[in-house]
Parts: sequence; structure tokens; C-alpha cells
Amino acid sequence: MQRNAPRYNKYTKLATKLSQVCEPTSKQEIKKTQADVENRWQSISTELTSRLDNFRECLNLWNKYEEEYGAAKTWLDAKEKLCEELLYGKEPRTRRDDNLKNCLVGVAL
Repeated sequence: MQRNAPRYNKYTKLATKLSQVCEPTSKQEIKKTQADVENRWQSISTELTSRLDNFRECLNLWNKYEEEYGAAKTWLDAKEKLCEELLYGKEPRTRRDDNLKNCLVGVAL
């Protein structure tokens, strides 16, 4: 729309000038056509603006999803690592007991 705005403006000016020098019947036809083009231009402009707003909102929601997914993945990876450590005993017994208690507290939330 922005690229074609100069063409639209040029058309509008030309139609206005033309309607000033034409016969009354031609003048009415030019005015009618000009009004029709103006209505269509406004309709398309409104539709494109609405679509652009929808795309921007979709992009914002996608970015929010990506952030939340990243946070959930990080949390889940940490819990999986902790579970593996608990299962395979790669840490001292006292730390394993503390981790088990922390897991129970996390589950209670």
C-alpha cells in the first residue's frame, strides 16, 4: 500500500482536475469512479492494517511461547539430570538424601 500511495494520490489529483474540465455527464461518471476507487482503497488499507496487527500479535505470542518453552526445557533437563544422579548414585549419600527431600518439596508445590 505504501509503495502505491503515490500512484493513488496522482490518480486522485488527475481525476479531480479532469472532472473540473469535463462535461457534466462525464464529470458525474468521473466522480462516481473516483468515489468507488477511494472506497476500495480504504477497504483494502483497513484489511491490510488488520492483518498486519494480527501477524504482529501472532509473532508476540510465538516469542512468548519460545521463552516459556525454553524455561520449561531448562527446568526439565535439570530434573532429569537430578533423577539420573539419584538413580545411578553418582553423588555422596548425604547429597542424594538432600536432593530427594528437595524433590518432594518441589512435588508438594
